[in-house]
Amino acid sequence: MYEKKGEQRMSGYFPREFLTQVRGAADIVEIVSSYAKLRHQGKNEVGLCPFHSEKTPSFTVSREKQLFHCFGCGAGGDVIKFTMLIENLSFYEAVKFLAERCGLRLPAPRKSPDQRDRRKEQLLKVNELALRHFVHNLHQEKEGSRGLSYLRERGLNRETAESFQLGYARSQWDDLYRFLLQQGVEEPTLIDSGLVAKSTQGEGYYDFFRGRLIFPICNSAGRVIGFGGRAIGEEEPKYLNSPETMLFNKSWSLFGINLTHQDIRRKNRALLVEGYFDLMTLYQAGFTNSVAPLGSSFTEGQAKMLSRYTKNVVISFDPDEGGRRATHRAITTLLNQGFRVEVKRLPEGLDPDAFVQKHGPQGFKEELDKALPAIDYLMEETKEMVDLSHPQGRVTALNFVIPFLACIGNQMERVSYVGYLAERFQVEDRAILAELRRAVRGRKSSLGEELTSMKASLKEAEARLLQILICQPEVRDELLPLIDPHCFSQPIGERLLAIIRELHQEGKGVTFDQIFDRLEEGDKSRFTHIALGDNFNWNKEFALECLNAMKRDYLDKEIRGVQQEIERAEADNAPELNRLLQAKLRLLQQRDAL
Repeated sequence: MYEKKGEQRMSGYFPREFLTQVRGAADIVEIVSSYAKLRHQGKNEVGLCPFHSEKTPSFTVSREKQLFHCFGCGAGGDVIKFTMLIENLSFYEAVKFLAERCGLRLPAPRKSPDQRDRRKEQLLKVNELALRHFVHNLHQEKEGSRGLSYLRERGLNRETAESFQLGYARSQWDDLYRFLLQQGVEEPTLIDSGLVAKSTQGEGYYDFFRGRLIFPICNSAGRVIGFGGRAIGEEEPKYLNSPETMLFNKSWSLFGINLTHQDIRRKNRALLVEGYFDLMTLYQAGFTNSVAPLGSSFTEGQAKMLSRYTKNVVISFDPDEGGRRATHRAITTLLNQGFRVEVKRLPEGLDPDAFVQKHGPQGFKEELDKALPAIDYLMEETKEMVDLSHPQGRVTALNFVIPFLACIGNQMERVSYVGYLAERFQVEDRAILAELRRAVRGRKSSLGEELTSMKASLKEAEARLLQILICQPEVRDELLPLIDPHCFSQPIGERLLAIIRELHQEGKGVTFDQIFDRLEEGDKSRFTHIALGDNFNWNKEFALECLNAMKRDYLDKEIRGVQQEIERAEADNAPELNRLLQAKLRLLQQRDAL
């Protein structure tokens, strides 16, 4: 994600009128609804937050205000900010993404894009050139026939190869390097792309991928961010992924997500498999809601990516020991992120690819229908680990299962397993419940550590007054001359008031997007918290009550400060004592007059 100051700089790349046009065309409810399920509630839409795990909806979207805010994690902003967060894009990329989605033509640049954005776009174009070369090699070059033969051996047809844009890297030492140079790509850019490396044994460069079948790794928008390579012979390693670059982070990438995310959202279920060929075979067989991590370790970042499209996952990793351990890690990661997790370990020691090749799509579907909830799967697994007829074996089994159970966020769901475990392992439910509570207490709540209370940042009267200024123009005009900015206890209040006054004086209209554009990045989520909080149609009298309450708080604070000075002056017999007493009297009179 781009640094916050960079985001503010990038907003100047587009004319303000164009940003307003994008916000008008990209209705925030429609955009958010393509990532999260919303339901109508009052004037707003509400749903589970796509940015953190929760059971009770705290995520609010306003069509009227074109803003979103999560009252759980504090994320908030406009449709551009939402797109930045959900797609992990910079400001520039998010505006471009929305403009293309809405059929808007990007205006001529007012200034150069951020250097980092320019570099990312350069690397994306290099990857596109490399992909074109790899695809050409597979289908047009003699050596590429090795790749086509291998794909046929693995049961993949030409249509699948084209859908995944599979390619081939020739075994020649610097084939891609020379091709990209001919296309005008400079050597520093080649190095940054991760496709080429500088020789450590003298001068020259060599290709990172050589003699391998190539799988492009794309983001959800279909842009190529990296590559995977599979050795066709006995070379090691068998699989190789691009090194980490400005574009590519393996922990935040999922193979196939560009092709399958729409069906994952439509079916509200993702099938998580281990390898490239597992995924492609399943996709070819009609299981188009599948996705694969790049390696056996499924990460928290990948879980967050997947949560944009569903919270329901079936894991079907390889049935060997490595796959079993990877399944355990994935269960923990997904449960921690609030997913509902099922597991299917296929029979006969077959991975999904081999199983479909042998038993066909229908056979795989029948097995998939037998998937067990994660905790049930783990309990079944204990039968293979220990002797459950022996007390120590049952204790070992419980100690294995309980840490996974503690990852489930819903307390009722956790506790519902206690009786089941007690009966299954012949242990008193009180003992299991005590161990479960201990395990839950032992887990750190990262959400609790990370979040700060927005409500604590502004006193109630201040928040209500700001809501009135933001949302009720018919009262705003009368209030603005009456408000002393010093009455706000937090700087955010003063800054919002200054922006509202500035817009009012300019005669441009105090609109949500105008306010949002002028806010510092750190104030934006606080603004959406205020704007989307409980908002009634308060009248002028209520607004004046809020203002008087703020003034009283401010005067009380001033009085306390003067009193402290008086006490010091009395102790020192200072000459300014009389002046301080008069100042306190004036403050008391002002407060009493309210």
